[in-house]
Amino acid sequence: MTFKIKTTPLPLGGASTVAAIAALVLGLFAMWAAACKTTDVSPEAPSALDGSNAPVVEWSEAAYEAFVAEEKYGNPMRAVRVMAMVHLAQHDALAAIRPSYAPYALHTRVPEADAVAAASAAAHDVLVAELPGQRAALAARLARSLESLAQGAGRESGVALGRRAAEAILQRRRGDGSDTPVMVKFTAEQLQNARPGTYLPIAPADFIAAPGWRSMRPFGLQSPEQFRVSQHPALDSAE
Repeated sequence: MTFKIKTTPLPLGGASTVAAIAALVLGLFAMWAAACKTTDVSPEAPSALDGSNAPVVEWSEAAYEAFVAEEKYGNPMRAVRVMAMVHLAQHDALAAIRPSYAPYALHTRVPEADAVAAASAAAHDVLVAELPGQRAALAARLARSLESLAQGAGRESGVALGRRAAEAILQRRRGDGSDTPVMVKFTAEQLQNARPGTYLPIAPADFIAAPGWRSMRPFGLQSPEQFRVSQHPALDSAE
């Protein structure tokens, strides 16, 4: 499957920011997918979308538009998290139809489901849950995604499957520690009395960006500390 990255000019960082974020998300997703490929499926096994990445691209664009409408894309870290959830929900929905890689959060098989309906509903439900202010726009987008599909059991099964995949990843990420303050400002006293080894902002910044994310539950690692180096020597030690 191939991907394209939309680089429409944006506020707060512009196209280069979005391209970097998208590359990070897709790169991390690719590394995770390569690590968990199933052994009972040929590496050349086609996806349930039969080579078309249109629903993935369409809903990546829908997510971008929802972020801009919701908060002017002011928190790219939140955007990365939500986009990862969207893509994982779509992955699990498609894997349930025609498995090529191990599922992430939803373990089921629904081979009769329509793949486009499943991928679209999965993305829609994740975005509505995370960006509730965009519910109406996202509902209209889902209706457009489904209107070209033949009505019947396949489409209905696909929508139901996509919603199950979305709920599975939403459940996995509930309480993951991502709802901490985005910016924590330093007081004048903290800046004046900081000891060696304490992080300090570089003027004119006077804050730490999302410090709570250091302990957020990872998507792929077992824990945030899984591959951290051992404790650094004390700054006042001979070492």
